[in-house]
Amino acid sequence: ESLQQRDIGDVLWQISEKRSCDEIAIRYDCGHDLRADIWAPSLPKTREYALAEAERGRYARHCIFVLTRDPGVTAMQISIPEGRCRHCGRGQRQMLICGPLQMNLTDAAIATRRLDLPLSGHAFLSAIGQVCRLPEGVPPPSLTPRAGCVLKIFDGAPLPHDGVRQWTRKEVEDAISRSIIKYVCAAMFALTLLPVGVFNLLAMRLDSGSGPKTNSTL
Repeated sequence: ESLQQRDIGDVLWQISEKRSCDEIAIRYDCGHDLRADIWAPSLPKTREYALAEAERGRYARHCIFVLTRDPGVTAMQISIPEGRCRHCGRGQRQMLICGPLQMNLTDAAIATRRLDLPLSGHAFLSAIGQVCRLPEGVPPPSLTPRAGCVLKIFDGAPLPHDGVRQWTRKEVEDAISRSIIKYVCAAMFALTLLPVGVFNLLAMRLDSGSGPKTNSTL
């Protein structure tokens, strides 16, 4: 099964270019699985990256950076069309499959209407990260409850059509550079304070050891 896992960069690239991916699909009772429409307006444009494998990996890391800046905020929207299966015209919607997560679509309250379902960056990476290869050193966010359970994962605010920022490659690289500089400066500041703290601790121990001694001889 692991041999069939696609790289997360290929999945994100497909979402950006085609507004869909093989891992998120609508299952109908006729047996057909059709890819759901996925809108992720904040992801960088693929045309800013070359087609080389290294560039695809860089694109994946940049998308993960964008999706995890505010992991609980709505970052994507999955749209499920109303009506019967568009392949055969007979099947009715059964469930939405999002990686290992499933959402029941047979409830009478939602069975006959179009659904626009918000999805946070954390929820997306938690689900897709179980069935795709993430960049080396990037573990998938944990799923709660465990994978394979039926979850209500779409409980955020709808994704607005206006005012959503689409990151450029340069903006992502600049933001990553600023983050690295911030952490390096914090580490250097901590290393600078460490000798001072050790010196103060040593001085306190020396002061306590050189205090006046009482003569216990009568």
